[in-house]
Amino acid sequence: MWNLAKGKQFLPEVSLQQLKTMYAQEKKAKPKLRLLGAIQRKQEKSIDEIAYVLNTPRDTVYGWLWRFTRRGVGAKDSIKQTGRPTELRAYPNRPVALHVITPHAMCSIAK
Repeated sequence: MWNLAKGKQFLPEVSLQQLKTMYAQEKKAKPKLRLLGAIQRKQEKSIDEIAYVLNTPRDTVYGWLWRFTRRGVGAKDSIKQTGRPTELRAYPNRPVALHVITPHAMCSIAK
């Protein structure tokens, strides 16, 4: 399972210097951490070493590196996952009843 390429075979189309430049320019923390993992793999570090240095589970590090091999450097960013649509959007033709209690109505309820 832990047999991803390392060194020059890991991301062969991207140099170590390019990864370091991308790391320096990245503003967000998670993509920066993923790039740091890619940099370390490019420097021939094992997945266990990378996981230890980044204080991240090795399964997570493996997932990052695997995505880098499949998607290239674009893997530094997460893919937005779609979620369940809101109730109101799921039924656009359904009327929405809004019950507003006015101060006058509160007086009649209290009696």
